[in-house]
Parts: sequence; structure tokens; C-alpha cells
Amino acid sequence: MCILRGIAAELGGDLADFAIGVEQAVVDTLAELKPDRRLYANVEFYAGVVMELCGIPRPMFTPTFAVSRVIGWTTNIIEQAERGKIIRPTARYVGPVAPQPIPLR
Repeated sequence: MCILRGIAAELGGDLADFAIGVEQAVVDTLAELKPDRRLYANVEFYAGVVMELCGIPRPMFTPTFAVSRVIGWTTNIIEQAERGKIIRPTARYVGPVAPQPIPLR
């Protein structure tokens, strides 16, 4: 269970109930449409709900998200500086082949 979902539920109220219901409806729909994938709401979904329930003004939501990530960004920069190279996630694209451009005549 998402920690922020639990905090939202603990704070309670119509917004928390609504968010939990919306998430469940979306998860159920995604399970039907994409049964081979496990898709869920990301952390920002409940972060916004919790901030709203805590009385943080909406114009402060984005700065709060950014500030909360500064530690991770800073850690990445320090690691990259120590290793002398940019850290890139390893991934392999397995989707359809990209369309090829048609040459102009």
C-alpha cells in the first residue's frame, strides 16, 4: 500500500474518499485493458491529496514536489562527479519499429 494513500485515508474526508475511489476505478480499468501489466497511480497522485488535506496552498504544490526531489538530484550529481561519467538507466526498447521517413523526390 502506498504510504501517502494511507496518510490520506488517515486524514480522511470527502477528498481522500474520492481519491481512493478514483484510484481503484482506474486500477480496475487498467487491469482489464492491460492484464499483462500492473499499473498504478504514481506518488504525485496522493502527494497532491495529502498536501491539500494539510492546508498547503495549491500554488505551493509544484515547489514542494521539486524541493522533495533535490536530495535525489544532488545525490545523482555527486555520484556522477565521483565516477566522472553521466549515469544513465539501462533499458532496451522493445516497441514497434519507428516509421521510416519517405525521401523527397
